[in-house]
Amino acid sequence: METDISGNAGIGVLAAYQCDVTIRRSTIDWNKLGGLDLSNGTFVVTDTLIMNNGTGGLSGSSIGGAKLDADTSFTNNTVVSNQAKSTAPAGVNCADASVVITNSILSGNGSNQWTSCTFKNSNVYTGANTPPNGTGNKDENCLDTNNKPTANSGCVNSGDNNAASKLDRDSQPRISKGFVDMGAFELP
Repeated sequence: METDISGNAGIGVLAAYQCDVTIRRSTIDWNKLGGLDLSNGTFVVTDTLIMNNGTGGLSGSSIGGAKLDADTSFTNNTVVSNQAKSTAPAGVNCADASVVITNSILSGNGSNQWTSCTFKNSNVYTGANTPPNGTGNKDENCLDTNNKPTANSGCVNSGDNNAASKLDRDSQPRISKGFVDMGAFELP
């Protein structure tokens, strides 16, 4: 699917019944109970902006940006400004470490941005300069006000080309300057 899913009272995308779903070049935002809940199937999420989903506090939503099952490919996504109840991760909740977050950016999802995921060539901004374990990961504030990487940041030209798709969120060519950018958007 290539679409914008916005403003739902429930979860933006709920796929939990032995289905296969591909989400690419989409925006999933402002969904009250969370952005994505993907379980019991095979899932591909790429070049997608996931932002402002979920609700915080003690009685907030159990999902913020995304809850991912073990059989999920999650590449070149930007997960920003999501919320969840205080006991749940507000950015990405992975079923286990077999879920690899590649070439993606997590930022502004509260103090509990992720759980149980493995990261590769991704940026998880916490402000503590402690990138997650894995290869080529960073912890820096690299997004502009439009959730695109800033031109001189470490999120530009630092992804894994082998994992990149051909087009970004805005259908612009990927790998414009030798290496793919992290996140949903490629700078020209």
